[in-house]
Amino acid sequence: MNRINEKVGEIRKYIDELMDIVPNKFEDYKSNNLVKAGCERYFEKIIESITDIAFMVISKKKFEIQRMISMHLRYWQKKG
Repeated sequence: MNRINEKVGEIRKYIDELMDIVPNKFEDYKSNNLVKAGCERYFEKIIESITDIAFMVISKKKFEIQRMISMHLRYWQKKG
């Protein structure tokens, strides 16, 4: 659980840093490639951390990932 808490802390830090650079107006964001790139990078880091947490939880709970993937594939094959 400690590593998950660390990741949550990283997410909070990235959100704070993102909020420091997000302009108030969308036009300012859209017209400034440097700001846009910075915002996108922080968003990527947040998503990566969330994904890391998801994999940690899956690992911790000992879910059978392969079985879950197979179930989803069978479901979508039936739907298709």
